Amino acid sequence: MSAVLGLLPFQQTVVQGVLARFQAARDRLQALPSSGDSDARRAAGRSGGAVVLCAPTGVGKTLLAAEVLQRFEGGTCQRFPNTRQRFF
Repeated sequence: MSAVLGLLPFQQTVVQGVLARFQAARDRLQALPSSGDSDARRAAGRSGGAVVLCAPTGVGKTLLAAEVLQRFEGGTCQRFPNTRQRFF
């Protein structure tokens, strides 16, 4: 599912790149045994599990972050009870 306004081609490229990094980090973490070494889990999470979006004003950094979250979690967005906060 894509953003309501649609993404520009350069934004699609950024979203796909960030998603690839997050999915690779998730795959590495899921490949570790649940009772595995905590140092190995930290190392797997550090390797590509964080991204900094740095771009000029008006490029759509917030839109990109929202799109990445929505796609990464399969478009499921839920609301915390009795708040306006949402989580994906």
